[in-house]
Amino acid sequence: MDTEQFGTRRNELQTLFDNFRGNRQFRQP
Repeated sequence: MDTEQFGTRRNELQTLFDNFRGNRQFRQP
């Protein structure tokens, strides 16, 4: 398993999750 590739993949997922949480908070009144 490529550790560097795994780290990049996890970073992308973390960014997606952060964006999703940010969008939900932004939509709340």
